[in-house]
Amino acid sequence: MALISCKDCGKEISSSAEKCLFCGCPSETYRENENKKNTKILFIKLFILVVVITVLMIFVANGGLQWVGNLFSNWFSGVIFDAVGIDNP
Repeated sequence: MALISCKDCGKEISSSAEKCLFCGCPSETYRENENKKNTKILFIKLFILVVVITVLMIFVANGGLQWVGNLFSNWFSGVIFDAVGIDNP
């Protein structure tokens, strides 16, 4: 661990410290690590968004919405016929 000068108060602090012990100013290495972490999180979110949009496009292109409608319609008509006591045609 090397000692670096605080950007705010000028006192020496550890290079691995998150902030200056004297004035509370975040250290430069901490800021760099936070920026890298935020960049990684942003790329992960963008990747997930692209995957979700791609899956939805494939789902819609293959008639997925019609399939869901048919599934709901069949289930709903089955529930109604069962409640009334009529055999489902």
